[in-house]
Amino acid sequence: RDQSLKDTIREGVLEALHDGELKAEVKAVVIEGLSDHEMRSALLRAAISTVKTGIREAVEDTELKEVLAAAIRDALEDPKLNGVLRNALKDALADQELHRATLQGAVSDLNP
Repeated sequence: RDQSLKDTIREGVLEALHDGELKAEVKAVVIEGLSDHEMRSALLRAAISTVKTGIREAVEDTELKEVLAAAIRDALEDPKLNGVLRNALKDALADQELHRATLQGAVSDLNP
C-alpha cells in the first residue's frame, strides 16, 4: 500500500513539473514566501541543519576520507599550486605589517 501511494505521489509530481501554468503558480508562491522574513528564516534553518547532518555523516565516511586524502595529495604534488603557495608565503613573510599585527595579536591573547 505504501509503495502504491509513493508511486502515485511521484507520478503526480512528475506530471506537475510539465504543467507550465502550475509551475508559474508555484514559482510565484515561492517568491512570495521568500520575501517573508519568517519563511526565509525557516528555510535557512532547514538548509543549515541539512548541511550539518551532511558534514557529520561525511566525517564518518571512510571512502570519502580516502578520496579527499588522495585529492589533497595530488594537489600538493602539483607544481603550479606549489609555486602559488610558495609565492604567497614569500609575500606574507616579507610583509612587515603582517608580522606586527600577528605579534600584537599574540601578545593580546597572552594578556588577560
